[in-house]
Amino acid sequence: MRSFFFACVIFLLINNVLLCEKFKKHVEMFCKFPGETNTCLTDNAYSFVSSCCSSKGGCNSVEFPKSKICCFTQSCLDRCYPGKGYRVGTVY
Repeated sequence: MRSFFFACVIFLLINNVLLCEKFKKHVEMFCKFPGETNTCLTDNAYSFVSSCCSSKGGCNSVEFPKSKICCFTQSCLDRCYPGKGYRVGTVY
């Protein structure tokens, strides 16, 4: 019985880690300018990690709330990529 419980705990931990990897993958895919190493996120972007990781199967690319996590405003571009001169509409 103990080994079954231990196996279930390990399975849940591994499953949770893999689902959270999807969040990281989507952030990298949707929230940074090609060629840049840094992502551009809203101030509360990481508040969505738990909801993404806890959803069944993790959040897929359609369910990923890009508009709430990725920052697409001019002030964000200026903050995330200072001195680069990126303009809204030409970056993403």
